[in-house]
Amino acid sequence: MVIVLVGTSQAEKNTIFSYLYQTLRKYTVTNIRQVQTYQQVIELLRGMMQFDG
Repeated sequence: MVIVLVGTSQAEKNTIFSYLYQTLRKYTVTNIRQVQTYQQVIELLRGMMQFDG
């Protein structure tokens, strides 16, 4: 993610962090801590992560 941000405009950085905030706030801290793999990170950011319980 850091590589994506290098050389981008402030507006683009704001858009990226806004997306991350809006997406991650849908999950609990406990759920986010369950993420173990790169594939799970992608699923989480796509809003497709499934958690038990």
